[in-house]
Amino acid sequence: MNNHNTRKPVKFTKEMMSLPKNVKLISLVMLVYYLGWGISETFTNIYFKEILGSYTKLGIVAALLPFFGIIWALLAATFIDKVKKNRIISSILLLYLPMSLIILSLRRFSGFVAFRFYHAFLATNLWLSSETFLRKYSPKTKKAESIGMFDSAFGISLIVGPILGGILITKYSYSIFYTISFFASIAFLVSLKLNDKIIINKKQPVQKINIKQELKDFYSNKKLFKIVTFHFFLVIASSFIAMLLPLFYKDIGANFYQIGFMASLFYFPQVFESYFSTFNNKRKLFLSSLFLASILFIALFFTKSIYLLLVITFLLGLALSAISPIIQGKAAGYMPKKKVGELYSVQFSVMHLANTIGPVVAGIVADGYGLRYIFIIAAVIFTILFFVNLKKKLI
Repeated sequence: MNNHNTRKPVKFTKEMMSLPKNVKLISLVMLVYYLGWGISETFTNIYFKEILGSYTKLGIVAALLPFFGIIWALLAATFIDKVKKNRIISSILLLYLPMSLIILSLRRFSGFVAFRFYHAFLATNLWLSSETFLRKYSPKTKKAESIGMFDSAFGISLIVGPILGGILITKYSYSIFYTISFFASIAFLVSLKLNDKIIINKKQPVQKINIKQELKDFYSNKKLFKIVTFHFFLVIASSFIAMLLPLFYKDIGANFYQIGFMASLFYFPQVFESYFSTFNNKRKLFLSSLFLASILFIALFFTKSIYLLLVITFLLGLALSAISPIIQGKAAGYMPKKKVGELYSVQFSVMHLANTIGPVVAGIVADGYGLRYIFIIAAVIFTILFFVNLKKKLI
């Protein structure tokens, strides 16, 4: 029995180590880069709220990142295939070096808008280039392993980062934001080892974006349209959590270490997303997760115990992690191979739009009624989605 248990990790390690050097390097680049954000991100909204003074302004600032992301993604599509990805990745990481100073110097709302514009430019181009680079150098027979390594790499940063952040912020206050630039600089040095051998055809005409045709194709695909619309409302409710959960922890008296630990608990179930996608009865799992999330949102409204909040946070992260791969897999299944890129770009924009609307709604409601009432709205949305799926059988 012991031999059986030891063979699996050895085989897994051997499979991972057999992947191409570029796949391992880009995974390492993103692990190091995102560790700085993993340490800091849980506490950025707490810091921003202290400066901005209202949840509404905080919601707008949070919404600007996905909003500007849509614009930069559309612009990136016109040139990203005409430049070597390793050069884009290294250049963007270099531009991240002043990020910590920029964040710590923010004082006015107009400054936050400019910051988000710059941040969206960097983040959009870095993630698009990295994922494109990863897919180009992933062997055909090991696509899943390559993507798994990449996802696990920055996933580790999301789990380890908040705990480290909780420890560091207790000692160094908001100086922890320097970790963003520090780890970006290390990631930049690692990225210099990336080797993009693909020849770029500079004479290739600039890709034109036909938004009208893309939207027409998207709307005419009725099954895809329904599932993405369903996902749209799900993302709006989920975005409430991303913005306000750390602030809620602080509101009920949690210290910075506890806030970091609870954020880590929330992200930990994401490690199991690929496992949830293997369930035979996906519909049952999906409905159960929607229902569980609804109950947990109601529990968040009533809870005043930090220890109970630990359990609720973990279970909520578990429910949302079970939902995500199922609905995304369903949407991908409705996309014809010849139009995957076109339809995925529309889906990408719709999800970013949801992430734009969610924080603004959350901010307005939090200012008007209090943080807890956001969870009631989220519970109502998830309950409606549960009954819609029960009747319509979208999944």
